This record gives sequence, C-alpha cells and structure tokens, in this order.
Amino acid sequence: MGCSQKFVIRGSVKLACAIATKLHSFTASDLAQVDIHTWLELRSQLQKHHKARIEQYRFRRDPKGYLANLESRLL
Repeated sequence: MGCSQKFVIRGSVKLACAIATKLHSFTASDLAQVDIHTWLELRSQLQKHHKARIEQYRFRRDPKGYLANLESRLL
C-alpha cells in the first residue's frame, strides 16, 4: 500500500511517506510506538506552515483588503 496524495500532502511528511512505504509495510503496532512529543512538534510546525500559506493566499487575492484588516487589528 503506497502513500496517497490526498491523505499526505504536507512537506517532509509527504517525502517520508513516499520513501517509507516503498521500503516497508507498517503495522498498527509500529505506528503506535511513535514518540508523542516529536509528533506534536511536527504537527505544530505543519500548522504554522499551513497558516502562513493561507495568509499568503489571502494577501494575493485581495492585498488592499488584507492590509486594511491587518491595520484595523493593530489599532
């Protein structure tokens, strides 16, 4: 079973998934042994990256509106 683009779409996770699934099939017990702190850190980084991408999209779509909104939040 390989990685599906619709299931894994984020940065280094996508690369690791593509490589790992070609080398080894994982069981549920393999996945349960993941260090929770490492997983939480990775998830936090992915969320920050996702939020930044959303903000970039909003700015490109409506620069004046984006900046006006930002200015109103700062004042």
